Amino acid sequence: MARQTPSPASSLERAVNIEKEGRDYFLYASQRAQNELARQTFQALAGRHGRHAEQIEQARRALAEDRRPDTPPALPPRTLFEQIVQRISQSAAPTAGDIAELRTAIVYSLKLRDVHASLTDAAIEDWERTLYNRLRQEEEALRLTLADTLNYLRSNFDITRPPALKQ
Repeated sequence: MARQTPSPASSLERAVNIEKEGRDYFLYASQRAQNELARQTFQALAGRHGRHAEQIEQARRALAEDRRPDTPPALPPRTLFEQIVQRISQSAAPTAGDIAELRTAIVYSLKLRDVHASLTDAAIEDWERTLYNRLRQEEEALRLTLADTLNYLRSNFDITRPPALKQ
C-alpha cells in the first residue's frame, strides 16, 4: 500500500501545533527553573517557538490566499546561548530539577527536529520543503543551545553526572 502524502495545509497545521506545544513546554520549564541561566534559556526557546508558530501561520494565510508563502532565512546557529550568557552576570547554582529539565528539553527538541525532518521529506511544494527544512535547522540550533547551557552549568558548578543507563 502506498504511503499517502499529507497536503501542504495539513502539514502546516501539524507544524504550527508542534511549535505551539514547544512554546508552551518551554514557558512551563522556565517557570519551574531555579537557575537564572536555565530560566533565560527556556524563555528564549519559548520565544523562538512562538516566532516559528507565527511564521507557519503566515504561510497558512498565504496558502489560503493562493499566494506562495515566504520562507525567511534561518537564524544563525549558536548565537542564542551567547546572548543569554551575556545578559546574566552571575547565576545561582542549578538544582537537580534544572538539570533534569534541561535534559528533558534536549530530548523534546530532538523530537521536534525529527518531526520537521519528516515534514521536509513529505513536502510536496518547494516552499514547503524550504520552510520545514529551515525549522529543522533552527530546532537543531535550539537543541545545541540547550546542550551549551547544560554543559556550561556542568563546567561552572559542582554538578555530578548521574550514572550512565545500562543498555
